[in-house]
Amino acid sequence: MFQTISHTENIVRRKTITVPRDAVFRYWKVCGDRYAYEGEGPFRTGHVGAATTGGKMPGGRVYITDIVIDIDDREEPMIKVPLSRLPMDCYDTGSGWHLHIPVWAAMTEQEADDLYTLIKAAVRGMRGVDMASISYKRAIRTEGTPSLKTGRPKRKFSSNRREMEMLDYEAVLNRSREKIDKWRKKSETRSTKGAYVSKTLVEIARNGIGKGETKGGITGRNTAAYIMTGSLLNLGYDKETVARFMAEWNRRLPTPLNFFELQNACRAVMNGVAAYGSVDYEGILEKMEEAANETEKG
Repeated sequence: MFQTISHTENIVRRKTITVPRDAVFRYWKVCGDRYAYEGEGPFRTGHVGAATTGGKMPGGRVYITDIVIDIDDREEPMIKVPLSRLPMDCYDTGSGWHLHIPVWAAMTEQEADDLYTLIKAAVRGMRGVDMASISYKRAIRTEGTPSLKTGRPKRKFSSNRREMEMLDYEAVLNRSREKIDKWRKKSETRSTKGAYVSKTLVEIARNGIGKGETKGGITGRNTAAYIMTGSLLNLGYDKETVARFMAEWNRRLPTPLNFFELQNACRAVMNGVAAYGSVDYEGILEKMEEAANETEKG
């Protein structure tokens, strides 16, 4: 259980939080039964709403506040190695759990991508984890904001760290450099062979996936939507087509995501793009099936 774990001291640093003035974050506020986008601005203390955990900075850098893992499951999360080695706070969101790993540091986009790839590897297989939420571009509700599903506010449940203890992201990346390089080479090899589409993803596109359900290593609707969006873009479809396909896919689910959740999971195509209109759903499924067959051969 969460209360029993302790972090590893050699990947923790203690610091006073000072967010650079030129770090720009995105903010949302609660408006009835939804969140409305407010706009971009500097870091706000005491903001009550939803906000990105990564702020854009000049020179292709980002400022990361927390790495957040969204767990869509009401049972208390079981935190195992290697995730349990990291300093973190656990929040009861009112409908599930948020694990916040404090970073509060500026880094390059490549360092941020590598760090989040490591976190995704650490949580793979954990029940209820929304893989799409593990991104510094994702909007996360701040403490005190209500769950749109239950109306209950987000509250801190427990912590395994002392005040001002943060993740030493540089130590984590240095210790994992060989693993990161291996993943990067594998990704580059895949990109030269064309779009990667799994048989599991085609099955989910055709028959859907339930809330918290796992199919072939893909758990939950949010994660499936995030992966499917990327695969369709890699197949060469434009953003509007992908947005319409994802909206139709969501509509067919036994329990569809609300629009805010779908927009976050499919943020690569749904920011400023009309997600409504006709789409050749069956034709796209056929293209996905062809790509999955090629992937299986390669």
